[in-house]
Amino acid sequence: MIEPHISFGDLDAALPFHVILDDDLKIASVGPALAKMISGIQVGESFFDRFTIARPHDEASSSEAIGKIDGRLVLVQPNDHPVQLRGAFHRLEGGNGFLFTSSPLMNKAEDIERLGLLINDFAAHDPITDFLFAIRARDVTLDELRGSIKRQRLLTQELDHRVKNTLSAILALVSLTKGDVDHVEQFTDQLEGRVHAMAMAHELLATTGWKKVNLSTLILTVLGGFTQRDVRILEVEGPNATIDTHQAGPLSMAMHEMGMNALKYGAWSKKSGSVSIGWTVDDDMIRMQWTETGGPPIATEPKQGVGLGLVNGFVNYELRGEIELDFQQDGLVTRISIPRSTDC
Repeated sequence: MIEPHISFGDLDAALPFHVILDDDLKIASVGPALAKMISGIQVGESFFDRFTIARPHDEASSSEAIGKIDGRLVLVQPNDHPVQLRGAFHRLEGGNGFLFTSSPLMNKAEDIERLGLLINDFAAHDPITDFLFAIRARDVTLDELRGSIKRQRLLTQELDHRVKNTLSAILALVSLTKGDVDHVEQFTDQLEGRVHAMAMAHELLATTGWKKVNLSTLILTVLGGFTQRDVRILEVEGPNATIDTHQAGPLSMAMHEMGMNALKYGAWSKKSGSVSIGWTVDDDMIRMQWTETGGPPIATEPKQGVGLGLVNGFVNYELRGEIELDFQQDGLVTRISIPRSTDC
């Protein structure tokens, strides 16, 4: 009868792929991980009914033969399983049998899943755990690299899309501006202002990593240049709100055209004039109101030029919103409603 100096529980934890053989080379104990890997192993059956010593070759299946390889590295082949075991036989104290300590011989991390094993099935001191952790770290690194390449590809596609859209928008602005001026200097000034408004929107998006843009920040950025001239008055008030990336460009352009219209014909054409912009946010929409006061009185509704025509186009088509131009005697009141960002 074999009486180990440690409990079988301790032995199972320290050597989960062990086999204890008695004097007759019958299996007296099997480690839990080995029993999990090779189902059906029975205590009491002959070791060599289940296993063959693959290396060294031509070893007889006897205690004397195993004694000759005591402590040497051996490869043992389960008779009904493709994965070999690498380990060593150790004669037990008193010569009453052998302890075979082993670990599966694996070349790929996928072998663990194929064997139905987990990393916890291996002893902490087993060198294979270092291999498994290295493989896991490699897989994580490869996954991160694949993710980075995928993100880079998407960013490149998005950049290509944005560049094409920007160039198309600039060409459209050139065409519209050309039909709205009488001389080259006027064409240059108007086109420069419109392209600059587009550039400011792109700069804002770049600072946020092409994420949502704060509405108040966008308005002050686009219209700040107007108020610096002759200290024109601009009042901006509303709750915290953000707009989506695809809304930033069209809204910047609309605000620029409104500012240019106020500068040429409206409140900002007079030093006493002022523009106030306020907004509210409900479940679906951001509702803005542009109010001009202190400018020249409006007797009749004027004919809309290219600038306000652009505003209508940006709001109705680019922003998928609604716009109402109310030419009151005291000044223009413009109401703009655009779909709200989900994070407003």
